[in-house]
Amino acid sequence: LVGLGGGALLGVSMIRSERAGSGAPAVPSDSLLFAEQTVPFPVGNRDSADIKRMLADARVSAALTLGAITRVAPTIDDIDSGSGAAFTRLATSEEFLDSIDAHAPDELIRALGKDFFFGFHTVDENAPVLIVPVTSYEHAFEGMLQWEDSMNADLTPIFTAVPRLTQENGLLKQRPFDDLVMRNYDVRALKDDGGEIQLYYSFPTRELLIVAESPYSFTEVLSRLRADRRL
Repeated sequence: LVGLGGGALLGVSMIRSERAGSGAPAVPSDSLLFAEQTVPFPVGNRDSADIKRMLADARVSAALTLGAITRVAPTIDDIDSGSGAAFTRLATSEEFLDSIDAHAPDELIRALGKDFFFGFHTVDENAPVLIVPVTSYEHAFEGMLQWEDSMNADLTPIFTAVPRLTQENGLLKQRPFDDLVMRNYDVRALKDDGGEIQLYYSFPTRELLIVAESPYSFTEVLSRLRADRRL
């Protein structure tokens, strides 16, 4: 079922089918988080709107086993500087954020590691999960606070869109991130008008950043990180 679900990632399958000749790029098995399925996702020179649309379509179309996580591994075609040979490599966290036109502050980008994990966790829906190692906690935290103003808009439609403004005492104001505690960890969360969390981030350690949508994903991610002794 997991295999069938992974094959149902429509956007990924469409991109892979367009890469004729060299076949599907190989994705290293090592990952920040264990996933039942890994699907390569070539980003190349594709327009950011197309990338986000395909990932959003994949999120909706995927029919995965409840509780399963599918890793979507963005890849880039590159040229070896020494031999001149073409090869395919995993995109860095900066390249991935740039590919979706995320306006993350430079301070944040410089404080993140190159490796990252992106995928979908199947709970009541297919919920996106992004995990990135942190090289400087202080700069990463400050960068995330700065990014809050545009984070939801930057990640939409991969993540659920939340109106930028909210009403309080009859007046419109910027929708804030709230300080919460989830599984004994501090979390900054963005809620919709119904009070449901639609986007949140947390630093479970000073070396790791988690950005996700479903609170259920946080519990599962923490469990898998502990199992792999990454937490």
